[in-house]
Amino acid sequence: DPSVLDLRKAELALLPRELPGAQMLVKKFRWKLAYEDPLAVVLIRNTAQQPGLADVALPVQQGMGALAGRAAFPRMAKDKQ
Repeated sequence: DPSVLDLRKAELALLPRELPGAQMLVKKFRWKLAYEDPLAVVLIRNTAQQPGLADVALPVQQGMGALAGRAAFPRMAKDKQ
């Protein structure tokens, strides 16, 4: 929703893996999946602007061990109508 977040100003996004918006950024807006684990993904709008990633095979993938010490994303309460 552009009224919540202006994606033209964002370069990176850390999102819950199962969030439909994360998949939309990759498919519709061509963001690049840089990292994924069972909990989260990191998306990059333009990898060319991230020279530190030039020699990294993307996406970096981690298993369940990446979750050690991390809490799940909080569930958002639905607006009461």
